[in-house]
Amino acid sequence: MISVIIVEDDPRDSNNLLELLGKTTTEVSVLAVCTTVEAAYASILKLKPDLIFLDIDLGKGETGFDLLHKFDKPDFAVVFTTNHTSTNNTICAIRACALDFRPKPLIQADLDDALKLYHENVVHENGPLRSLHHNLKSANNLVEEIWISGTEGKTRIELKNILYCESDNSYTIFHLATPQTRLKKLTSSVSIKDWENSLESSDICRVHNCYLVNLRHISKYSAKWNGALLTLNNGQEITVSKSRKDNLKKRLKLYTAAH
Repeated sequence: MISVIIVEDDPRDSNNLLELLGKTTTEVSVLAVCTTVEAAYASILKLKPDLIFLDIDLGKGETGFDLLHKFDKPDFAVVFTTNHTSTNNTICAIRACALDFRPKPLIQADLDDALKLYHENVVHENGPLRSLHHNLKSANNLVEEIWISGTEGKTRIELKNILYCESDNSYTIFHLATPQTRLKKLTSSVSIKDWENSLESSDICRVHNCYLVNLRHISKYSAKWNGALLTLNNGQEITVSKSRKDNLKKRLKLYTAAH
């Protein structure tokens, strides 16, 4: 049995979620439906749920992150929900930390998938939630820590330790400058396009269909007639495609000016 608290200010969305939870084959117990941060905080302390469905925008200037900031060590899992379908820094931060995010209005398949993911990750998402807190408190909500889900489970990586990312069909290989694990590279089950979207508010830049590069680790830029060639701090050379050359030059200028 999964004990659940719904934090949602729009009764249409909370009623929809209650209806979907009533139809799911997973055993779920809804402990409370809260519309404000203070009500949700009190309910969580008292009822100690396993899982929270948390709306990002709660109205009256409140957000779901205001609630999370009240917990130093959250002992519950979170599924974020929002009406916003466009990519922004907040959604990027959630995805980069390998936390579950579902657009509203939820449908049965989305809910069932979220509950399935909860079962597959029995250990509560304390680490990813703490990383999310860290990212949201950083300058301009820049992503500084990510969680990579792959064959090794979930691994936290600081962005400064990523040299570059390489596409491998639907997977992405992360090459590390200072390995935080026994490995010098990690394989993510998420595509490089999805990582590009998640890391757009960071120092990671798409330079080729096959590569994302950390601007912090570029030691040399060499222009070519059909693109460019990058040399990284470790001597690795990365090809820049012609179509992505101008964006990279712009990003490098902005990066240099900011540092």
